[in-house]
Amino acid sequence: MPDLDPEINERIEHLLNQEYITEDQSKVLKAYFMCGRSSKAASSKLNMHPTTFAQVTSTLVQRNILEKLGRGKFILADDESAIVMPYQEPEIPPDPPLNMTEQEREWMLENYSKYKNKRSEAARILKRSKFDICRMAIELKLDSKG
Repeated sequence: MPDLDPEINERIEHLLNQEYITEDQSKVLKAYFMCGRSSKAASSKLNMHPTTFAQVTSTLVQRNILEKLGRGKFILADDESAIVMPYQEPEIPPDPPLNMTEQEREWMLENYSKYKNKRSEAARILKRSKFDICRMAIELKLDSKG
């Protein structure tokens, strides 16, 4: 089995370092180029089912990391600016801290039961948002989440 061309290895490592590909995808690419660009030989070298190997290469083609030349034949794409990054869920920021005054705390403890089904009215009285009223009730254990 031939060794991996240093130029191809360097490009794969660069893609990995730039987080364009995962560690597993880099192993698939290295195996493919080491096995004489044979998908069948590369998948058997990695003990991977051929359809799984094809799914990985298909994903890399869709993201413009590989260019498809024909059935099972690929080359590494030259244009790094065309690479499509995988979708990442946006990070949801935590709720802001709840600053409750002593008067609000006392009012909630005394009156929340009357306004439990009218949180908008309680929010108007305390000049807070309905969301804050719900959070205060949960913090004071007057209500539960959900």
